Amino acid sequence: MYFNAYQIRNTDGTLDGTMTGYYEPLLSGSRQYGGAYLYPVYGTPSDMLYLDARRVPGRMRGGVSAARIDGHNVIPLTDVTGSGLGGLYTLDLRDAVPDIRDKKIRLRLDGERIVPYYTRAEIERGALKAPVLAYVDDPVMLYSMQLQGSGKVRMTDGSIRRFAYAEQNGRPFLPPLARSGGAASGAHKLVVRGMEMQIDVSDE
Repeated sequence: MYFNAYQIRNTDGTLDGTMTGYYEPLLSGSRQYGGAYLYPVYGTPSDMLYLDARRVPGRMRGGVSAARIDGHNVIPLTDVTGSGLGGLYTLDLRDAVPDIRDKKIRLRLDGERIVPYYTRAEIERGALKAPVLAYVDDPVMLYSMQLQGSGKVRMTDGSIRRFAYAEQNGRPFLPPLARSGGAASGAHKLVVRGMEMQIDVSDE
């Protein structure tokens, strides 16, 4: 194997900077569930609702109030209490976190309550109401594709399908941690993108 060396400079000629990496994982998949193909690649869910966090008064954040639904948009109401009357619902924003980019809170309707959208654990238990675009054979690679935001799937007929980010559940990203030492050691394993890295949680 042979390599070429490159030097990367900023536009002003300086050398200090930050580099990031990105790749598109290649998975094996099928249009049909079965055999090795057990893990669904979901499309955008049909029951997701959106609330612009900028429209939520400070006193309503993190609590319970009333709202109405207009299409897929949630409209908070500041002068109404109660639920289930005249198209009004209880808006429960406890555990709700707006996305830092589009400022939207992802929600769903649960009876007469509007609540934060399903967690990853709930989705993996089958709670999600969304079209399945393909089934793949490797949950670790699927997780990697979800983190990257895009990827390719080689289908059983040999064709390649490309998938790109369309939506999220609105929950904060919490990488799985596994303790690798005694409680006093502070040593943990960070498991992300199918790889394990040792981290010291006492080191900020």
